[in-house]
Amino acid sequence: MDLLDHIPSSVLRKHMQTVLYILLDLYFAKAHSIYQKIYNRIDTLLTGEDGDIFRELLKTYTSFNHLPSMITHMKNAEAIMNHTTSRQKLYVPPLGFSCPSFTLLYHSVPRKFREEIEQLITLHQLSATINHKQNQEEWALYFKAEYSYHTGNWKKSAEILAHLSTLPAFAKELTLKARILYIQGFMAYFQNDSSSLSDIYEKLQSLLPRATSYESLLIHLCSLRLRSVIPRIAEKNISPASEPESPLRHSPGLTYQELIETRTLIKPGNGIPLLYAALRNERFSRERHSVLGEIYSYLYQAIAYDMLNKPDDFHQSLTKALTLAAPDHIISPFLPFASHLPVTWSQIRGSDSMNHLIQDIALFVQERPYHLEVKSMQSPLLQETLTGKELRIIHLAVSGKTNREIAEELHLAEITIKKALSRIYKKLGIKNRTQLATLINQHLLNP
Repeated sequence: MDLLDHIPSSVLRKHMQTVLYILLDLYFAKAHSIYQKIYNRIDTLLTGEDGDIFRELLKTYTSFNHLPSMITHMKNAEAIMNHTTSRQKLYVPPLGFSCPSFTLLYHSVPRKFREEIEQLITLHQLSATINHKQNQEEWALYFKAEYSYHTGNWKKSAEILAHLSTLPAFAKELTLKARILYIQGFMAYFQNDSSSLSDIYEKLQSLLPRATSYESLLIHLCSLRLRSVIPRIAEKNISPASEPESPLRHSPGLTYQELIETRTLIKPGNGIPLLYAALRNERFSRERHSVLGEIYSYLYQAIAYDMLNKPDDFHQSLTKALTLAAPDHIISPFLPFASHLPVTWSQIRGSDSMNHLIQDIALFVQERPYHLEVKSMQSPLLQETLTGKELRIIHLAVSGKTNREIAEELHLAEITIKKALSRIYKKLGIKNRTQLATLINQHLLNP
């Protein structure tokens, strides 16, 4: 910061993009006096259209999480840029900073989630136009996939992501590719598909050698989040890359980093530090108007209160999380914590929207066959010999489904299912489905 006081004005004019980042970092770090001092100096340097563009872009990001205001200021900046003949070129900082989930940052008003997705699409299109970037249609599809993922429509989300994976932007734009892999990784995790999960994690790591510093930070955060909830990753001896220090340590994206760090506190005996961290997360999430951040903070509080044997506080915190999530039917925050929440979902009652959400959480957590029943089949013997995908195929096979029906449910070719069953038979030392059903029944009765 002291250095900026001594840099010649002519140099500052040439590097307004960097100065814009510095000002944003200071703003979100709440370093108000230093922010104002540097802003005042820049304000005197930039006159005319250059100054107007700079101020509109700064207003865009300091209006953080009020999407209509962000769109207005971005449109103003675009209009000025379209008419300016100045040599000074400013580019819009990337939306979302270094957070893998746009909706974690920008969903700020309950009951407005779907509308906010459309606003995010508009905002990103404006950003792309100003920066002369393509792939606007691909990003619009991605936002819709993330919305479908968070609200539990995984079939639609998977279809969109699969389509995106075939488009040129998937290969060219690493920030888009990392976020697509991130959501696919979590869907694989919730479906106990450890094989696909490991592949996704390795694909994320393979992006690092050609990533810029911003892209690298995003990829590391995606990887860290997957590792923080998936112990299978560590068991496969995949060496995690060292985590970089964020250059935007105090940016709105920190909401996400705080959640990752708090997740590591969910261990026996950590009730007090977990509760303190959860209360801090709640305060920060409110300051940043993050609905998803608040939901996560209440879930952390519920887990902490359960550790501290405070059932009334536990139920109160869980109810707060459900109340916030219900209007938009947000299901994703509850799934990673299912095993840490000692509740019977069918016994919880609330508003109609809450009851609908609870019913679907129960469906994902307790009733989805490949999540509940396959999990019960994971004895040390079977866990060592079978992958998550094979366990799902076994469950469907012993439930009486044909190869074609299994293929349709898992979105695979029928020949793939046939080959997979042959591998399963060989691993288990059996020859057909009848022997498979007998073996599985014996295993479930005598684990």
